[in-house]
Amino acid sequence: MNKKGFTLAEILGVIVVISLLLLLIMPTIINKIAENSDKAGNAGNSLIFDASDNYIDENNGLDSEGVYCIPIRDLISDGKLVEPVVDVETGEDISDKTVRVTIEKNGNITHEIVDEDECDPTSIIYKINFIINPSGNKWVHERRVIISYPKLGNSYTYQYQIDDGEWKDAKEGNYELEPFRQISTLRARAIGDSIITNETDIINIDNEIPKINSLSVASNSRIQIKAIDNVSGIVGYYISEKNKIPDENDDNWVKVDVKAGEESDIKVSKNQGTYYVFVKDRAGNISENKNNSITLTNRKVTAKFVKGENVTSIDSTSKSCTILAGNTSCNITLPNIVASKEHVSDGWYNGTTKVGKAKEKYAISEDVTLTGRAIEDVITLSISTTVTTNSITAIGNATALSDIVKYEFSVDGGKTWIDNKDDKIHKFTKLTQGTTYNITLRVTSESGKQATTTKAATTKTIPLPTFTESGRKPKVVTITYPDGCGDTYKCWYQKDNGQEVEVTSKTAKVSFTNDGTVIAKVSDGTNSVSSSYNVILYINATYHAETWTCPSGYTKSGSGSSTRCSKTTYTSATYHAAQSISYTVTGGCNCTDGHNNGSCTNYVCNASSYPGWTVTKLSEYCPTACPSGSSYVTCRNQCRRTKAAYYSCSSGTLVGSRCRHNYSATPTHTPAHYTCPSGYTLTGNRCYPV
Repeated sequence: MNKKGFTLAEILGVIVVISLLLLLIMPTIINKIAENSDKAGNAGNSLIFDASDNYIDENNGLDSEGVYCIPIRDLISDGKLVEPVVDVETGEDISDKTVRVTIEKNGNITHEIVDEDECDPTSIIYKINFIINPSGNKWVHERRVIISYPKLGNSYTYQYQIDDGEWKDAKEGNYELEPFRQISTLRARAIGDSIITNETDIINIDNEIPKINSLSVASNSRIQIKAIDNVSGIVGYYISEKNKIPDENDDNWVKVDVKAGEESDIKVSKNQGTYYVFVKDRAGNISENKNNSITLTNRKVTAKFVKGENVTSIDSTSKSCTILAGNTSCNITLPNIVASKEHVSDGWYNGTTKVGKAKEKYAISEDVTLTGRAIEDVITLSISTTVTTNSITAIGNATALSDIVKYEFSVDGGKTWIDNKDDKIHKFTKLTQGTTYNITLRVTSESGKQATTTKAATTKTIPLPTFTESGRKPKVVTITYPDGCGDTYKCWYQKDNGQEVEVTSKTAKVSFTNDGTVIAKVSDGTNSVSSSYNVILYINATYHAETWTCPSGYTKSGSGSSTRCSKTTYTSATYHAAQSISYTVTGGCNCTDGHNNGSCTNYVCNASSYPGWTVTKLSEYCPTACPSGSSYVTCRNQCRRTKAAYYSCSSGTLVGSRCRHNYSATPTHTPAHYTCPSGYTLTGNRCYPV
């Protein structure tokens, strides 16, 4: 078998080649790792480097090349960083380190954090800095300040000013001032070839102790603290049974938050006793131990309870409670009152004044005696009902001063009763339709009192089915039922005594080819009604012969076309009374006419002048001879005409004392014909139902 492998020389050659390659590339890899590590660290400290750049830009300008050494303390004093400043890469506090900033001609800027003595600047920023201890915004009793002036030599004068006071001399380098014990504004300057200035606010200093304005007892045994701090405000209170000023960091301080210049309104519950109160402000100043005590005193009072009229028992005869300091009263629970039969608890009275009901809270301020009273129970009662054809639902409406515990119902006016327990609704069933029942309700209250009332209620009547028919042969009869077939009612019909057919709709149609009968029925389960209908296809019409008729009051004579109609009536004639009239007639004759032989009188009192009258001559005067010298004789006769009483008619014929009138009329001719009774229509000589 032929086996192949590597010789030792070949293996060594490969190792040598790999070693040479590693020697060539490892420095590059190591440098890249270190470079990336530096970049990562620099990125983590970018806030510090940005603050340094801003500091240089504000004081000298970033366009000026050179090496700058910026103490991190100066960045803290300038408000650009907050102490402590920590190196992101190492976690070390670097507040005392220096940032070395290198600005090249091409504008590139590099940063490095070093110790102060490792930084050798080529460019110097001349600025006045303030080193404040303690730094930050925390409220303190005092702050120490060092002014760091740049070292510019004796040609410069160094000064500072507090608030708006006079300028005072200082020295170059670090110049420490007296501690600040109040909030102030500090200004500093260096005056020489140029003037360098800076200022800062020395903030949050409170060296005044807070003041307790008043301590009082509030309701429910509470201490009310009115305190004020005009500088930093109050942040805590401390209550002790000893008048010793507590340590600022004692665990028994209770935190509050009261703004500067505002008065606190703190209320703290305590048991009775004497207490000492302290408050502290945000700087840790604590109020004095003078005029800082208050005493809480409680008081016990008792209420006695007695039974009044109609009260059987009460479950307590006395109760006590404690009036806490700051309160004017305390609460007790009023005892239960058991009233006698048919009475209910009315409540508890202080004299004639009702103070509350049993089991209610009542506030007392002193010892007191209360009387439990009961009053007669009062029941109000009424009934409302709803009815169907076979049922009445009664609803009892009852109230009482006590509760209603039992309802009883009667359908027969109280002869028999149904105990409905506490259910106020009862339904009476299987009742007769259209019948009036005396529904009676009797209730019993919790006190044992009863009341009764009665109301008449009438069940409804089941409507009867109705019928209509149409057609002739076959004839269709439509039955109309009341609403509710198949639900409220059972409905059916029976044709010609055949099988009953149930109906669940409002109408049903029944067809007839011969005369017959249909019966429709409705039942509510208790009551039933029915109605029937006879079906007649047709009946023979009634024949009527030809007739000639006269109007009413006329007498018929003759027959057929010779029929005559006549009528005679009578009216009263006009009556004329008898008459007698006397008169004188004058006349005469010529003497030559033979007067002497009496011919002058032949024409006097002539009846022909008065037709219908009777004329009588009463006397005459006529000379027997002609007067002397006269050729004419004048004669004068006395006459009387008379007429007997009589009757007359303006129309008609006089018969005795009446006038007779004769009338005639044309008779009415009715040809022969057929007729049908009501509800039928005539066709030929047959009558069909409508």
